Amino acid sequence: MFSLSPDRAKTLTGRGILTLQSCAAGGDPGKFMKEERDVLCDALKKPGIDEFIRESVLQQRAVFWPAALLFLLLALTSWAEFRKGAAAREMRARLDRRAAGRSTDAGNPSP
Repeated sequence: MFSLSPDRAKTLTGRGILTLQSCAAGGDPGKFMKEERDVLCDALKKPGIDEFIRESVLQQRAVFWPAALLFLLLALTSWAEFRKGAAAREMRARLDRRAAGRSTDAGNPSP
Protein backbone atom coordinates (compact mmCIF):
# COMPACT_ATOMS: atom_id res chain seq x y z
CA MET A 1 0.00 0.00 0.00
CA PHE A 2 1.20 3.48 -0.74
CA SER A 3 0.26 7.13 -0.81
CA LEU A 4 0.47 9.12 -4.02
CA SER A 5 1.22 12.79 -4.56
CA PRO A 6 1.79 14.64 -7.85
CA ASP A 7 5.57 14.16 -7.67
CA ARG A 8 6.14 10.99 -5.64
CA ALA A 9 4.73 7.75 -4.28
CA LYS A 10 5.53 6.60 -0.76
CA THR A 11 4.83 3.36 1.08
CA LEU A 12 2.51 3.81 4.05
CA THR A 13 5.35 2.87 6.38
CA GLY A 14 7.40 5.69 4.83
CA ARG A 15 10.36 3.45 4.08
CA GLY A 16 10.02 3.42 0.31
CA ILE A 17 9.81 6.57 -1.79
CA LEU A 18 9.48 6.67 -5.55
CA THR A 19 9.96 10.01 -7.35
CA LEU A 20 9.98 11.05 -10.99
CA GLN A 21 13.78 11.16 -10.83
CA SER A 22 14.02 7.60 -9.51
CA CYS A 23 11.60 6.47 -12.22
CA ALA A 24 13.81 8.05 -14.89
CA ALA A 25 16.91 6.43 -13.41
CA GLY A 26 15.30 2.96 -13.44
CA GLY A 27 17.21 0.41 -11.41
CA ASP A 28 16.16 -1.06 -8.08
CA PRO A 29 12.45 -0.61 -7.25
CA GLY A 30 13.30 -0.39 -3.53
CA LYS A 31 10.39 -1.25 -1.26
CA PHE A 32 8.03 -1.45 -4.26
CA MET A 33 7.51 -4.58 -6.32
CA LYS A 34 8.61 -4.18 -9.94
CA GLU A 35 5.01 -4.22 -11.21
CA GLU A 36 4.02 -1.56 -8.67
CA ARG A 37 7.02 0.54 -9.63
CA ASP A 38 6.13 0.36 -13.32
CA VAL A 39 2.49 1.33 -12.73
CA LEU A 40 3.40 4.15 -10.34
CA CYS A 41 6.05 5.54 -12.68
CA ASP A 42 3.51 5.57 -15.52
CA ALA A 43 0.98 7.32 -13.25
CA LEU A 44 3.51 9.94 -12.12
CA LYS A 45 4.41 10.72 -15.72
CA LYS A 46 0.80 11.45 -16.75
CA PRO A 47 0.09 15.17 -17.00
CA GLY A 48 -3.30 15.08 -15.22
CA ILE A 49 -2.16 13.19 -12.12
CA ASP A 50 -2.33 16.22 -9.81
CA GLU A 51 -5.98 16.88 -10.74
CA PHE A 52 -6.79 13.18 -10.35
CA ILE A 53 -5.26 13.16 -6.87
CA ARG A 54 -7.11 16.33 -5.87
CA GLU A 55 -10.46 14.89 -7.03
CA SER A 56 -9.75 11.57 -5.30
CA VAL A 57 -9.01 13.29 -2.01
CA LEU A 58 -12.22 15.33 -2.26
CA GLN A 59 -14.23 12.18 -2.90
CA GLN A 60 -12.59 10.42 0.02
CA ARG A 61 -13.39 13.33 2.32
CA ALA A 62 -16.99 13.36 1.11
CA VAL A 63 -17.32 9.74 2.16
CA PHE A 64 -15.16 9.88 5.30
CA TRP A 65 -17.02 12.50 7.33
CA PRO A 66 -20.52 10.98 7.02
CA ALA A 67 -19.04 7.55 7.77
CA ALA A 68 -17.16 8.93 10.78
CA LEU A 69 -20.30 10.61 12.11
CA LEU A 70 -22.29 7.41 11.64
CA PHE A 71 -19.63 5.42 13.50
CA LEU A 72 -19.63 7.98 16.32
CA LEU A 73 -23.42 7.82 16.57
CA LEU A 74 -23.34 4.02 16.71
CA ALA A 75 -20.59 4.06 19.33
CA LEU A 76 -22.47 6.56 21.53
CA THR A 77 -25.72 4.62 21.19
CA SER A 78 -23.98 1.38 22.12
CA TRP A 79 -22.35 3.04 25.12
CA ALA A 80 -25.70 4.44 26.28
CA GLU A 81 -27.33 1.01 26.00
CA PHE A 82 -24.47 -0.55 27.94
CA ARG A 83 -24.87 2.04 30.70
CA LYS A 84 -28.63 1.39 30.84
CA GLY A 85 -27.96 -2.31 31.34
CA ALA A 86 -25.41 -1.63 34.08
CA ALA A 87 -27.85 0.73 35.85
CA ALA A 88 -30.62 -1.88 35.62
CA ARG A 89 -28.36 -4.54 37.19
CA GLU A 90 -27.45 -2.14 40.01
CA MET A 91 -31.13 -1.35 40.60
CA ARG A 92 -31.99 -5.06 40.64
CA ALA A 93 -29.27 -5.70 43.23
CA ARG A 94 -30.58 -2.87 45.45
CA LEU A 95 -34.15 -4.16 45.16
CA ASP A 96 -33.01 -7.70 46.00
CA ARG A 97 -31.16 -6.45 49.11
CA ARG A 98 -34.20 -4.44 50.18
CA ALA A 99 -36.52 -7.41 49.65
CA ALA A 100 -34.14 -9.68 51.60
CA GLY A 101 -34.09 -7.16 54.47
CA ARG A 102 -37.90 -7.04 54.60
CA SER A 103 -38.25 -10.82 54.61
CA THR A 104 -35.86 -11.17 57.59
CA ASP A 105 -37.73 -8.36 59.40
CA ALA A 106 -41.06 -10.18 58.83
CA GLY A 107 -39.74 -13.27 60.65
CA ASN A 108 -38.80 -11.18 63.76
CA PRO A 109 -41.87 -9.54 65.28
CA SER A 110 -41.08 -6.25 66.95
CA PRO A 111 -42.13 -5.75 70.61
